[in-house]
Amino acid sequence: MKNIVFFLVFCFSATAAFAQTAPKPYFQQDVAYKINVRLDDEAHELHADYRLTYKNNSGTTLTELKMHLWPNAYKDVTTAFAEQKDRTGDLSFRFSKEKDKGSIDSLNFQVDGVAATLTYDPKTPDMATLSLPKPIAPGASCVVTTPFRVHLPYTFSRGGHIDQAYQITQWYPKPAVFDASGWHQMPYLDQGEFYSEYGTFDVSISIPKNYIVAATGTLQNETEQRFLDELAEKRNAAQDSFPESDKQLKTIRFTAEKVHDFGWFADKRFAVRKGKTLLNNGKTIETWAFFPKGEEKIWEKAPEFIGRAVAFYSEKVGDYPYPKACAVRGALKAGGGMEYPMVTVIAETGNEKALDNVIMHEVGHNWFYGVLGSNERDHPWMDEGMNSYIESRYMDTYYKTHRSLQLGPLSPKPIAQEDLVYLFQGRQHLDQASDTHSNEFSSPINYYLGAYGKPTMTFRHLEQYLGTAVMDKAMHDYFDEWQFKHPQPADLKATFERSTGKNLTWFFNDMVATNKKIDYALTGMTSDGKLIVSNKTGVAAPFCISAIKGGKVIGTEWYEGITGTQSLAKKGTIDVAASRFMINEDEQFPEINRQNNTLRTSGFLPTIEPLKLRIGAAWDDPTHTNLCVSPALA
Repeated sequence: MKNIVFFLVFCFSATAAFAQTAPKPYFQQDVAYKINVRLDDEAHELHADYRLTYKNNSGTTLTELKMHLWPNAYKDVTTAFAEQKDRTGDLSFRFSKEKDKGSIDSLNFQVDGVAATLTYDPKTPDMATLSLPKPIAPGASCVVTTPFRVHLPYTFSRGGHIDQAYQITQWYPKPAVFDASGWHQMPYLDQGEFYSEYGTFDVSISIPKNYIVAATGTLQNETEQRFLDELAEKRNAAQDSFPESDKQLKTIRFTAEKVHDFGWFADKRFAVRKGKTLLNNGKTIETWAFFPKGEEKIWEKAPEFIGRAVAFYSEKVGDYPYPKACAVRGALKAGGGMEYPMVTVIAETGNEKALDNVIMHEVGHNWFYGVLGSNERDHPWMDEGMNSYIESRYMDTYYKTHRSLQLGPLSPKPIAQEDLVYLFQGRQHLDQASDTHSNEFSSPINYYLGAYGKPTMTFRHLEQYLGTAVMDKAMHDYFDEWQFKHPQPADLKATFERSTGKNLTWFFNDMVATNKKIDYALTGMTSDGKLIVSNKTGVAAPFCISAIKGGKVIGTEWYEGITGTQSLAKKGTIDVAASRFMINEDEQFPEINRQNNTLRTSGFLPTIEPLKLRIGAAWDDPTHTNLCVSPALA
């Protein structure tokens, strides 16, 4: 999910997350869903029957299944979702009308044809335990069936409806993940995403005939496929108001393999556009855009943006495994976009570049969430953070705008959003470790910083240190090894270390698992020309030193991390006579204090930066010490 953060221009840290413990044998469960669902667009309800085949690939005999009934997150103001909304200052759900709330009911579970008892969690009704009439032995399977009805809420978060525009997400009974660490049951939250088992879906949707539907999976109806193709070929116009629903229903069927969720979106006003993109492996991917009135001009380019994102991620991470990718302009209150396998919903963006940015971020989640199924609730950086890092490279490639915030006279050069937020929060010691549970971030700004911002900065740091080619190979190795599986932080660390041949403890144990800071100081030069560098914080991260002459950088070299104070020989492109040397000249890694990075090699008191007088306020300029004067009338 693309989280949009507004901020002024001006803990518990998971330090044991990557501890070297004996790994437990890896396994993952297998699920196969068959769901028939009908939309009642007058009552805003779903009526469905459900068949789940659950295979136990663990070595444990299971006597129960932990279930998610996430529509009940909208049932009342006592749920975990409602409490989180209150805590973050959004009271829209608390003061909503009863008819706008949501729920799932009419459940009648059977397992292999025998009635099974469902017990709701006493704290929140969107989690429950299904007691099995007969235990599932290792290697065995069971079939779970039930009817269910969902009263769709007004769209307060990711799913629901606004009038007859439907976002059907987190909508069916879903077993929690059971892995080597046990059950991972979780309530639905606005801030914090999901962790689900891989499998297959066979979903048949009955709906008034004039609705247009975008969904996970491959459409199986030739008639409906021709209908969508004709709309795209004729470039049908988006509608502003809802036409009357057709009295006749149609049933359309979607199937999907190797996915862990199914979302669908229905609206009678959609314009439909179609494109194609060719990957380097020779595979052609269909790209689809669905949008109502509003922002039509920029959405005409959406299939192109989707295709470009699919090609970019395929090149940088691994080949896209699905036959299509879709984007839907829809209602969304949990950020600017939300991803589901093969389909994503995008809120209003305002301009073409912003639409491209959000689309590529959400499409990118087909890799970091879709194919690489990490636990987004426990380790959001493995999803949002790694995806945001690739996003920053995309935006640099096509727009040169990764560092795009202009602070006017306050700043000597543009700064990246995540850099600004990091310095603002970090210098007040308010930031939290990236490897923090989603619901334990103390504020929306810290959730942005920990899940999105800091990982973007640290992965860019890792790329600059390793070199782009080595970084890309590590990404591909991670993708190849862990596709359609559930990687944990230790698995990512092991793959990256094996691929790069580097000890990356500084990265995973310090930069990701804690909120420790980097602060290197260039304090002097020895008589034989070595540079004296001091590590002020003890985080032994790699760092770079640049040689500058005539105001231009004439060379930059990377050094392995150090502790304490050491004298380092100038090497390679910086083994020259220069007017000054500077650590982190291009701000290529997240350093909390940049005022001690410069060493001048000539002039009076060469190690002291020149003084610059400024009126009012000033942002950091590592090459000068700013003296700010604010005149006052008296």
